[in-house]
Amino acid sequence: MKLSIKFFSTLLLTCLALSQVNAAEYEVKMLNASENGNMVFEPAVLQVEVGDTVTFVPTDPIHDSISVLAPPGANTWHGQRDQSVSVTINKEGVYIYKCAPHYYYGMVGVIHAGKPVNLTEAQQAAREISSKFLMNKDRLISYLDQLK
Repeated sequence: MKLSIKFFSTLLLTCLALSQVNAAEYEVKMLNASENGNMVFEPAVLQVEVGDTVTFVPTDPIHDSISVLAPPGANTWHGQRDQSVSVTINKEGVYIYKCAPHYYYGMVGVIHAGKPVNLTEAQQAAREISSKFLMNKDRLISYLDQLK
């Protein structure tokens, strides 16, 4: 009995370790300007797998990254200005995030992991969020359109 418990415990730990080895790490830059426009995350739409880690890196001290919408039970984040923040994506679905100081300029981004299980909710939220933008009103909706 002790041998089988020890064997299965070792097997479980090995499987968990291997799943962490396969997890990827991504970097999203917070930019004042790029060829894609002003006040943008780059990349603005990111396809990842559950278990991957995304790190948001400010290129200017005024940027931050804060989750706005996530699948039920998913990890969320609230980065501080001029600080990198990392999140491990633990649920499949659509994640929407923003830079608080530049939110009204449409500085938002999207992470998509696995199946877009909450895409309808994300599209509804995008319409409401986009209505508050002073510029780039179609940016978030166009990002979500890329997931179809």
